[in-house]
Amino acid sequence: AFVGVQGEYSVFRCIDARWCPGGAVGTCTKGREGIGCAECKAMMFAGDDGACYPCGATSWFPLVAFCVITSVAVITLVVWMDSDKVYTQQLTVILISTTLALLISSMQQFSVLGSLDVAWVEPVRTLIEALSLLSFDFHILRVSCVVGMSPFSKYMFKLLVLAAVVVLILITFVVVVLLKHKGRFAHRSSTLVGVLGSVFTVFLITIMQVTFAPVNCTKNPNGLYVMRALPMVVCNESPEHTGMLVAGLTASNMPLGFITAVCWAMWQYPKRMMTGDAAFNRAFHFIAVRYRPDSTWYSVVFILRSAIISLTPLINDPLVQVILMVTIFGFANLLQTRFFPWRVHVANVLDSAMMGLMILFLVAASFFMDNVDLSGVAWLCSVLLLLSLSLAVAISIYGMVRLCVQQSHWTFDFFICHHKAAAAAQARWMKILLQAKAQARVFIDSDDLNSLDNLFDIVGTQVRHLVLYLTKDTLTRPWCAGEYATAVRNRLRITAVICPGWVAPTTDEMTNLPQYLDLQSTNLMQFGITFEMVGFAFAKLQDKGIRKVELSSGGLGRHRFEHAVNGVMRRNLSARSTPSLVRSGGIVVSCDDESNEAAAASAVLISKLARCSGTLVPAGICLLPEVESWADGDATVVREAGALVLVMSQDSLTSIPQLTAVIESFDRMAKIVLVTLPNFSFPGPAYYKDVLPRIWSGDLAPLRTALTTYLRQISIALNTHASDELLQTQCNSVAERLEAPGRVSLQQKARASLVASPTEVIRESSTSTQSEEDDFN
Repeated sequence: AFVGVQGEYSVFRCIDARWCPGGAVGTCTKGREGIGCAECKAMMFAGDDGACYPCGATSWFPLVAFCVITSVAVITLVVWMDSDKVYTQQLTVILISTTLALLISSMQQFSVLGSLDVAWVEPVRTLIEALSLLSFDFHILRVSCVVGMSPFSKYMFKLLVLAAVVVLILITFVVVVLLKHKGRFAHRSSTLVGVLGSVFTVFLITIMQVTFAPVNCTKNPNGLYVMRALPMVVCNESPEHTGMLVAGLTASNMPLGFITAVCWAMWQYPKRMMTGDAAFNRAFHFIAVRYRPDSTWYSVVFILRSAIISLTPLINDPLVQVILMVTIFGFANLLQTRFFPWRVHVANVLDSAMMGLMILFLVAASFFMDNVDLSGVAWLCSVLLLLSLSLAVAISIYGMVRLCVQQSHWTFDFFICHHKAAAAAQARWMKILLQAKAQARVFIDSDDLNSLDNLFDIVGTQVRHLVLYLTKDTLTRPWCAGEYATAVRNRLRITAVICPGWVAPTTDEMTNLPQYLDLQSTNLMQFGITFEMVGFAFAKLQDKGIRKVELSSGGLGRHRFEHAVNGVMRRNLSARSTPSLVRSGGIVVSCDDESNEAAAASAVLISKLARCSGTLVPAGICLLPEVESWADGDATVVREAGALVLVMSQDSLTSIPQLTAVIESFDRMAKIVLVTLPNFSFPGPAYYKDVLPRIWSGDLAPLRTALTTYLRQISIALNTHASDELLQTQCNSVAERLEAPGRVSLQQKARASLVASPTEVIRESSTSTQSEEDDFN
């Protein structure tokens, strides 16, 4: 009770039961006075037992130590962040800084718990009070022993501490820039933004607690509200509180402005990084450095989490306070475990563990609540129970609906099962042909697969027709064997495209499948696919239950694949060997036609070049092996072409037709584009010395010069394993090279090198091409 507020007596609640020992009205514990016994008498400080004690000769030490440590920390932070090394931090340094940030943030979260309407008991109460230093608790710093203060002065001193830290940062920044950078303030402004941003990010909870303290009031039995931080101040009833309210709301522009700036920066971040905005990256490096490049958005979640937690005590219901904090930590932990946003893996584990422990702590805190509305708790439990059951029912209904849809509608008409290392381009070209001829939806993993765990489910539930593309090692790959076995088990329509070199597994291999299959990459058993299922599926290849289509290696260029596609679509049409036509000045694409993969990659390249704008299509594009006159030994098509695209595959440098295209184009055209497939290796001196003389019967010197000249230019890698979007980007690069304005021809440059000896030319080519291989492979 307190005399003189409303009538003769007015009842106030003691924030801490230790302050009010009981007895006569208005009795406070030793050394305390005022409303709710919340204030120590002049020149006294609060002890750990709730009583106040006279100041001693060393009572000034905590405040001075706090000021010194804070000043040293601020100066050190400014000097460190001004160093360029901060932008190339080792992962260990990032781990240490991230861990410290999480530790300080967690300590502030516990200090917030001291502001909740929870009756803490020992030893929890002491631990929470020990962490209150981060919220500038004066009974720990003993400010009253240094200078006597009114409640208004105490609050303004807290705001002054925040302002002093900002001013110290500015002064240190000015001194560092003047001494180290000769006054180039604009050039080093990113350092100032980084320091301020780091301080606000780490200490946001404390800053918001201090600035919003005047609106953080708790209700008393007499109906009046007092400030939680300064319980001797009655909210909305005194000029002191009005002054605090104005000062606090004005100061709140700092944290609110910071939150707004971070949200804006993270919204702009992807765009600015695409444009290479180095100044923007330096300014907000304090955020981006801690997170993975695709998870910088989590910085907004982290900051909003801190802000909401700091504002939780504004609610005057302990049950709602705890539930809100549990919800915040639960949602943040859900995002954390889903995306693992921190750059260092250990930091993700630490953040998730700390949030989980905080949730357990809050659940245990509910046992310390007094005067809880049990009917409200009962309604809350009922709502949570119904939500849990409703969610389970909703997910079950969703699964049933999805199953019905999958059984009545196929997501994909065709699934091309292939060995990516040997047939990535062939599968891509088969997809393009099926889409063009049948308007079909075709699955290949490089385009449509998001998770390997879903692969067999996609085959079993979303596919109508499996195309088993059999190259030499297709069935030895566990993923291919599992896809095929799943298709057989689910009775899908299956067509096997048999490529040259494929041999069916023998009886011994089928009886010893663990040795036949390469199980180092995955274990089929974990997906419910047994060796018996795989063996049964392999056996079906021996009977007539599966349609088989031969991929003829004798077809011209792309036409062999058209025959295979017609077989898959069950069309009784033969592949039409229509010769490719190109007008004089057109584009010629040369490849090793003995390689199905090279022919398919060239076909994909031509189809995507046709999508490009410019003059490529009107000029005409042809695949050299499809030109009948070329097959007959007539090189006119190469001599009259405006540009040559050399698609280099594994055996291109031993392919007589491709070597012929090289020598026939040399000295006749200026535009040569070198496109390399993943299996191509640039030649070394041994190739020119031993291999080339053995396979080439003509004059070697011009061919050596042509090869070394062509292989010196920067090649364009065509990654046949990549997605359709990436392939289109790479083909666009080929188109840009073809459409580029005329330059000095490679041949003109090469003539100057002819004065060198053949050995020097070979050595230079080997060095150049090996360097290119290192750069682009």
